[in-house]
This record gives sequence, structure tokens and C-alpha cells, in this order.
Amino acid sequence: MSDTDETKRPAKTLSLKKTETSTVKQSFSHGRTKAVVVEKKRSAAPPAPA
Repeated sequence: MSDTDETKRPAKTLSLKKTETSTVKQSFSHGRTKAVVVEKKRSAAPPAPA
């Protein structure tokens, strides 16, 4: 095993996906609530014009 015998692959570029975050309250039994963060992923293509 040596470092020179690697298979050559093109480097994959890193990209970030657009997300929107918001907080919602999650309610449990006995009146307990918890604030949680929700991420909404944006679609890749914009909606078609009507």
C-alpha cells in the first residue's frame, strides 16, 4: 500500500444548500412545551410562472 498508487478522481466541489430556519413550539402531554428549530430546504428550481 503506497500513496503513489491512488486512482485519480476529479475533485468534487463543495457547495452549500440554501435553507430557511425558524423556531416552533412542540407541545407534549401534561402541558409541557419545547422550542425546536425547523429547517426548510428551498427547492432547486423556482416555480413556473402562471
